[in-house]
Amino acid sequence: MEFSCPVRVLVVWTLLLRFCNPWGVFAVDLEAINDFGLDIKAAGQAWFQLSQESFPDARSLEYLDHSVELGNPHGQHLRALMYAVGFQASTPNIAKSILHDHFSIAAGHPQAAMTFGYRALYGHGAPQSCVNALNYYRHAATLVVETLADDYTFLQSVPYHPRLPELSKEDEVNDFNKLIFLASASLKSKNGAYVFRIAKLLLQQPEPHYTLVNQLLLKAAAWGHVKANAYLGIMFAKGWGVTLNATKAREYFIKAPEDGDALYGLGLLFKYGRDIVQDHHAALEYFYAASKLGHVDAVYEAATLMTSLHQAKRYFEAASNSGHAMATFRLAELVEQAPDDSSCSKAIEMYKRVAERMDHPLLRLAWSKYVARNYVDAYWLYRLVAEEGFEVAHTNAAWLLQLYVSQPSDTTRMMLLYRAAHQGSGYAQLELAHAHYSNSNFDLAIRAYSHLTSEPKFRSSKAYMHIAPAYFYLGYMHEMGYGVPCDRSKALDLYIQASAIERRFKWPIDVWKWKWWLQDLWAHWLALLCQLACQA
Repeated sequence: MEFSCPVRVLVVWTLLLRFCNPWGVFAVDLEAINDFGLDIKAAGQAWFQLSQESFPDARSLEYLDHSVELGNPHGQHLRALMYAVGFQASTPNIAKSILHDHFSIAAGHPQAAMTFGYRALYGHGAPQSCVNALNYYRHAATLVVETLADDYTFLQSVPYHPRLPELSKEDEVNDFNKLIFLASASLKSKNGAYVFRIAKLLLQQPEPHYTLVNQLLLKAAAWGHVKANAYLGIMFAKGWGVTLNATKAREYFIKAPEDGDALYGLGLLFKYGRDIVQDHHAALEYFYAASKLGHVDAVYEAATLMTSLHQAKRYFEAASNSGHAMATFRLAELVEQAPDDSSCSKAIEMYKRVAERMDHPLLRLAWSKYVARNYVDAYWLYRLVAEEGFEVAHTNAAWLLQLYVSQPSDTTRMMLLYRAAHQGSGYAQLELAHAHYSNSNFDLAIRAYSHLTSEPKFRSSKAYMHIAPAYFYLGYMHEMGYGVPCDRSKALDLYIQASAIERRFKWPIDVWKWKWWLQDLWAHWLALLCQLACQA
């Protein structure tokens, strides 16, 4: 990791103090820091960067306090989160948390604005107010959009924040060394399609090896894979591993006339006049063509050039439904202007989605702690981020609390589950239903299971992991008469729905059918024996 000049100065300063002061008495001399040519703002940021190297150990917290004292907004917000959850304290201190975040918001910190928006939306530690929540989430989303705004938005990555309960041993991990080996093997095969797939996977790495990717794409194009030309155009348009060259980019885009990425790239060149005469009409034609091939970025760019607001809104909505952050932001602005009672909540939902597209260091750190099997630290990091309203942080914190934290608090876990379920966590909703079932609150359990199977917000790519068990438990409750009249026919129907979603339930259902047949046979024999006994 390469440090900026302020960080390097503080690292040297810290090491000198440790060497000259073996007893660990450590103090910050601002005059000495300024002698090195650092201003207060740079020094605060440097202390914060140092604190993140080993957060949350004792030394990192000391560095964090130094950054807070110097008014660093990142440090202020992190300290606010720590006060909110009672990190290293017996009880949370919401008042101090709010005070620190006020300073962070004033300095333009998006996560602090999200925290205030989340509290105002649900009334957590603040008066519930849709208007206030809207203002805070709009502010956070605006800050995020400013970082996303880019003339060349090729291959815009979505932050990867996995839900821990949904991970499986079969989940693929793109190990860099394995990809390098596959890249080497693919070159021997001279299979353009295979080489191109490896190049795409390498581009998805946190720190792509652009030179190697460029070599693979050149080989793939030479071996007849047309789409590789589109990606070579992207490389030159972005300056990834090569000198930025719009003319070269255009040449490669033209070599892939029926590729969505290539058509989109040509549209951008015409829209912004990069080494070509600016022509919005030509750009729109290229964006239309790419849109027909399902290119989401092209759908958004086409909307920005349309003169009809009604048509533009349709295109923004289509791109937003496919996860495009900029389109979601523009759509939220339009929805906010609509004279509709529900416009406030709709706009908040959209602004929140945009704000959560930011790169989040704490979420990345929490994931790395989990991978390193440091589960307690991972739990606390997810707890901190949960205060900002991230559903995935609530879900993961609840899961870790149950499995890995000694003396877990049921109250805290239920709070996390309720908040996660409210935002569409299928895992959390299933756990809440199980909790009601375990406590024999069968009416509440049936409502919770039914809610999980019927609400669209729980429909995710991993929904089967939660919805199938919900159907199974509903079937069992109808079979046994828990909270509802016994109804074997209804139970069987629910069991079949469970097996249709997830095949692992098929075998137990077959066993259930045999069980019912044996029960009926036994009941018939008993009735027959009783009848014979009465006749005798």
